[in-house]
Amino acid sequence: MPVLTLTGCAPVPLAHYLKALGVFRLVSDSADGDAFATASWKNDSLQITSRFDREDLLRFFLNNYQPTPIVAPWNGGSGFYEGDEQSAVESIQNSTSPRFGELKRDIATILQWSQLGPTKQAFSIMVARLKEVEAKLDGKAAKDIGDLVSDFYHSLADFISEVGITEDLVLAWHIEQAEGFDVGSNQTTKKAKSNLIKAAKKVRTKFKQLHRASGKEEIILLARSSLSDVALSGIDAMVPLLNEGQVAYPPLFGSGGTDGRLEFTNKYLQCLCEVIDPKTGLPTVDAATWLETSLFQETTSGPLSEAPIGQFFPGAAGGANSKSGFGGGSTVNPWDFIFMMDGGMMFAGSAAKRFESDGDAFLVCPFCVGHNGIGFGSSSRSDEAKAGCEIWAPLWERPATFGELKAVFSEGRAQLRGGRVQNGVDFAQAAVTLGVDRGISEFQRYAILERNGQSNFATPLGRFAARRNARVDLLADVQKWMSRLRIKTDSQSKPKAPNGVRSAFNVVERRIMELCQKDSPDHLQSLLAALGSTERAVARSFNWASEKDKFQRENISPLRGLRQDWLEKIGDSAETRLAASLAGARVSFGKGRETLWFRQHLEPLKRSEKRGWFNPMWSELSSENDVTWHEGDLADSLNAILTRRIQRVENAGAEGWPDWSPRYASLADITAFIEQRTDDLLLADLIWGLCLLDWQSIAQRERMARLAAETVEQPANTSLELEEEPPRQEIDQVPDFDWRSDEEVRHQVVPSSFYALLKLCFRRKDRDGKVVPIVSAIHQRARMGDGLAASRLAARRLLASGEVPLVRELSVSTKIARRTAAALLFPISPRDIKLLKFTIQHQTEELTA
Repeated sequence: MPVLTLTGCAPVPLAHYLKALGVFRLVSDSADGDAFATASWKNDSLQITSRFDREDLLRFFLNNYQPTPIVAPWNGGSGFYEGDEQSAVESIQNSTSPRFGELKRDIATILQWSQLGPTKQAFSIMVARLKEVEAKLDGKAAKDIGDLVSDFYHSLADFISEVGITEDLVLAWHIEQAEGFDVGSNQTTKKAKSNLIKAAKKVRTKFKQLHRASGKEEIILLARSSLSDVALSGIDAMVPLLNEGQVAYPPLFGSGGTDGRLEFTNKYLQCLCEVIDPKTGLPTVDAATWLETSLFQETTSGPLSEAPIGQFFPGAAGGANSKSGFGGGSTVNPWDFIFMMDGGMMFAGSAAKRFESDGDAFLVCPFCVGHNGIGFGSSSRSDEAKAGCEIWAPLWERPATFGELKAVFSEGRAQLRGGRVQNGVDFAQAAVTLGVDRGISEFQRYAILERNGQSNFATPLGRFAARRNARVDLLADVQKWMSRLRIKTDSQSKPKAPNGVRSAFNVVERRIMELCQKDSPDHLQSLLAALGSTERAVARSFNWASEKDKFQRENISPLRGLRQDWLEKIGDSAETRLAASLAGARVSFGKGRETLWFRQHLEPLKRSEKRGWFNPMWSELSSENDVTWHEGDLADSLNAILTRRIQRVENAGAEGWPDWSPRYASLADITAFIEQRTDDLLLADLIWGLCLLDWQSIAQRERMARLAAETVEQPANTSLELEEEPPRQEIDQVPDFDWRSDEEVRHQVVPSSFYALLKLCFRRKDRDGKVVPIVSAIHQRARMGDGLAASRLAARRLLASGEVPLVRELSVSTKIARRTAAALLFPISPRDIKLLKFTIQHQTEELTA
C-alpha cells in the first residue's frame, strides 16, 4: 500500500499534532478509506500507509469527506443564540448536500430545543431580569450589572430626547425593531440610535449569559441524550460529566469550547463553509490549495482565513511583531482548523474514581497532567498557578492502526507506582518506568501557559524519550515525601513555605527530569545531592517544618529510609566515598545506652537508644540538640562536629574512640581532602544526601553477607539489633605488615605523618585491649591551625600509651592543620590504622627505599 509522508502534520505546534490525529482518524473511519490503515512518526512527520496515494487522499477530502458533527450549543457564540454569528449554522441548515447530512441533523435537533431560551425579548423584560439578579448580588458582580442597566437608561434617555417618542414604546421593542427604526439622516439622531443599540446588545448578552448559566448543565445533558453518537466524542472532549451531572472543563478546549472570545465549534463550522460550498457540496475555489498546504506543506501565495486560531498555534495568533510591521492579525488555514478539531476529540475526558472509594469522581484526560514549571528554558514555578495543564503528546515509531491508537488514548492515564500521575515530574517518571508501556517512543511535552498578556498558548517544552530507566525506580523511596513537599511549597499553601525550601525543591524536580532523560550515575548523584540540599533547607526552617496542622501532621518530616541501591548506583568519586563514611557513622556509649548518629549533628533530631531502631524525628528539646553543622567552610563544620563528638565521648567515659561506620574512608581519599583536591560543596551536599539512607539496614545487610561468606558451624544471627562494631574478628584478622614483601603496602597512598600522629590518638581499642585515652586538646590545637603544638601533644600521648613514634613534632601550614583536624572525623579501617602505625614507627629512609 502507498506510504504517504504528511510533512504538514508535525509534533510542533500542538495544532499540527492534533491535525495529524484528525487526518488519521478521518482516513481510517471513512467509507472510502481503510480501517487497517497505519500511521507512525518519522523525522517529525506523520507517515500513513493506506489505500490512498497522494491524489486519492486529496480527492477524498475535497469531494467525499463528510464533516464530523462538532457543536457546543451550551456556549454563547456557538451560533445557536440570538446575537451570535449564525451564518455558518444557517448555511449548513439550508444545505442540500449529503456531505453535511449528519451535521445538519444535529443542528436541526438543537434548534428545536426550548432550553436555548427565548429570542427577541423586549428591552423591558431583559432590564427587569438584570435588576432582579442585581438585587441578589453584592460587590463587583452587582456593580457590573448595575453599570449595564445605567448605561442603557442613559442611552435610552438620549434617544428619546432626540427622536421624540415615549419611553414605554421603546422599552417594548426588541433589538431588531430598534435596528429597523428610521431616524432619518440627522447625524445626532443616528448616533443616539447607535448608542442605544450598543447598550441594548450588552444588556442582551448579559441576559442570555444568565439564562445559559442557569441551564448550561441541562443543555449539556440534553446534547448527550439527543445528538448523534459521533458528536459524543466532541462533548466528552469539551464538557465531560462527573458526579450527578456535574460538568468538568478539560483545559485543552478552554472553558467548555471557548478560548476568550473564540468559540471553537462555531469557527469550525465557518471553516467547513470556507472549503465546502454548503449549497452544492463541492470544494470552494481555494480549498485544493489550502488542503495541499495543510497536508504536505506546499508553498502557496494564496490568502489564508483571517480568523483566530486560539491557544493551539501561538505562531499564527497574531499580535505585536508577528508579521512585517508593528503587528498583525491571526490567520489560519481552514483545513488546519478542521483537522485540529477532529484530532482534539482524541483527548476526550472522563470521570474516574478509586475502586470502592466513596469520594467524588475526578476528571481524567488522556496524557494531561498538572503543570510543573521546570525542565525548559523559561521555566518558572510562578507559571504553575495560572497554567491550564501539561499535555504529553505521544509519538510512536512502529506503525499502528487507528483502533490501536484509540485504545492507547482511552487508557492514556499514566500510572506511577500504583497511583495516579499528578504533574509533569510524575509523568516523566511514569514514561521511563512501567506506567506508560504501549510502544510509545517519545512524548512531545506541552503546557497551556499564560503568555502575551493574558492569552493562553500551548507552549512546547521539549521532547522526552520513553525508555526504561531503572534508576528512576529509586524515586519510590521519596515519592510520599516529595508529594507532601510539593503541596506545602505551592504558592497557595498556608503557611507559606520559606523561599529557601521552595528554591531547593525546584532544583530537586529539575534533577528528576534530567535523570529521567539521561540514565547515568552522575545524574543520580546530582539528584541525591539536591535531596540533601533540600533536607538542609527544611532543617534550617525548623519552625515551619515542625509546625502541625489540625490533624497533628508536621508540615514536613525528615526524609529517611532510602535504600542502599542509592549508594550503589550513584557515581563513584572521592566525594561519594568520603560522604558515605561519615553518613553511616555512629557512636555507641556502652551497653544499653545511647547511640549517637552522625545525622544528629546536622538536624535537631530525637536521640535514640542504642538497641532501638533509629527513626529520625524532629526534636524541640534543647537537651537533645547535638546540631553543630553550619553553613560556610566545610572543614569548620566538620571540626565543630568532631569537637561535639569528643565532648559526648568524654562525658560518657568511653574507652578510646568508639566511632564506627559500615563504610570506611580510604587513606587516598582522605589525602585528597586534606590537600583540598575534593569539591567541598559537592561533598557537603552528598553528606546530607547520604545521611538520608537507612544505614542500619545497610550495616545489617553487610553483616549478614559477611557471615554468609564465612564457614562457621553456628547459624548466622539474623537479629536486627545493633551490634558492637566493628566485629572483633575484623580487628583480629588484620595481619602484621612487612613492607619489603607486601606490594600493596609499598604502593599505598598514605597521608602525611602529621595526620598519622593525630589519627593514632583517635582510634578504637586494639585487639589486645590497649586503649589510647582521648585528649581533646590535640584536636583543638590542630583545629586552630597550630600544627606544631598538636603534633607534640599527639607524640606525648602515644609515648605515654607505650608507642614510640619516630616523629615527635611537625610544623605544617594553618590550612593543612585545620583540614587534617577535620579529616580525623572520617572513619578508617583497622588495616589502615595498622598501616599508619607501621609508617609512623619505622625509619622514613627505609620506607623511601
